Amino acid sequence: MTGYLPKPYTLEQLREAITGATAPAAQVSPADTDPTANIIDEQAVANLLMLDRGPGEEGLQGFFDSYQALMEEKLPQLEHCLCQGDGESFGRIVHSLKSASGFLGASRVAQRCEQFEQMAREGRLDQLTDPQRELHTEFRVFQQAFRSSYS
Repeated sequence: MTGYLPKPYTLEQLREAITGATAPAAQVSPADTDPTANIIDEQAVANLLMLDRGPGEEGLQGFFDSYQALMEEKLPQLEHCLCQGDGESFGRIVHSLKSASGFLGASRVAQRCEQFEQMAREGRLDQLTDPQRELHTEFRVFQQAFRSSYS
């Protein structure tokens, strides 16, 4: 559990998140250490597929295209924020990326953004080496998995 539940979510998902957050620590499973695990949050994608799409709307592909455009716009801005020491703007950008990633089901991208957002809140930008590259790499992994599963 990352502490992040992407919208839209069901009452049952909220219950599970609360139960998971308050339950005793669990053993680490092989899925937790598998680098290919948790690339796509299938429940988030299922939620998007259930949305009623009107005529002329592109559905899941349209969401993906918008997400890709957002990543291409925002990732280069992270480097500028780091160079300027602008933790507030850096935090806003990764928060935005975290939300968009969670919405589309890019689990690992959302988790990494959450970590970066926490570091920005704590004033630990100096501990970041290359967040733009890290997010770009995670995004490309997601992009490939998403296209192979949903194209």
